[in-house]
Amino acid sequence: MPPIRTLLLLVPALACMSPTPLPDRPADITGVVTNIQPGATPDRPGAVRIEANPDETSGSPKMVLAVTRETRVMHRPSGGEPRAIEKDALRVGDRVEAWVTGPVQESYPSRATAETIVVLGDPVP
Repeated sequence: MPPIRTLLLLVPALACMSPTPLPDRPADITGVVTNIQPGATPDRPGAVRIEANPDETSGSPKMVLAVTRETRVMHRPSGGEPRAIEKDALRVGDRVEAWVTGPVQESYPSRATAETIVVLGDPVP
């Protein structure tokens, strides 16, 4: 195979392996996944509840985030770069950072749509 053709085949493969950038602002919440509700259909989003301190019944940040087709779910191992993972890889007990998109309902817990969810460290088995 000619060298140019080989290079053209490798570039897309290497692009898939590169880290995916995170939003360029602080996460809207960092905490523990305490509940996951799968979507009923591909068009009806599921939801994930994230709590900064699950042991507190009130006072600490808590959010219920809709997980849509557009939501990016990633994993960042300790000291590593974030990589895309499947949405169904999220587990109750995972420590995560999350960014939202669109309006946030000022309820308790707050409700919004997840833009990006990053599992930190080793995922819960």
